[in-house]
Amino acid sequence: MKPLVIAAYIVSVLLISGFMNANASTLAAYFPSQYQSPVKIHDVTVSSSGPVLNVWGSIPNPCHSQPTASLIQNPAAPEQLVIHMSSTMPLDNCIARVDDFNTSVNMQTLVRAARVEIESAKSYTIKFQNFDFAIEVQGAELL
Repeated sequence: MKPLVIAAYIVSVLLISGFMNANASTLAAYFPSQYQSPVKIHDVTVSSSGPVLNVWGSIPNPCHSQPTASLIQNPAAPEQLVIHMSSTMPLDNCIARVDDFNTSVNMQTLVRAARVEIESAKSYTIKFQNFDFAIEVQGAELL
C-alpha cells in the first residue's frame, strides 16, 4: 500500500509541475518583449540600389534588441511619411555591452507592412522621428 501511495504522490507532483511549466511557457508568448523605446539615430543615407535607407545609430541600453522600423502617414498631410525606429527591451535579465546598430530600411517593404495608401503619381516626403532627415520620393518608387 505504501509504494502505491508514494507512486501516486510522485505522479501527481510531476503532473502538476508539468502543467505549471506549460503555463509559464505560454505566458511568455503573451508577453514578449513589449517595452518599446526610440533609438538614437546618428546618420541616414540613401542607397543607390532603390528606395532603401541605411540607418546608423545606437540603442538606449545594452538590454535592448536591434531596432525595427515602422511607418506612419501624417493624417494632416498625407504626403508626409514618418519612420519610427524603436527597439524592444526584453523582460528577462541580460548582461551585454552597449552596441551601435547599422540597418537598412527597404521603403517598399515598409510601405506594404504599414498598409499606407500610396498614389504612384504623387510625391512623398519621408522623414524620421527625432532625427533631422527628409527626402522626396515619387509614389511609384514606393510601390
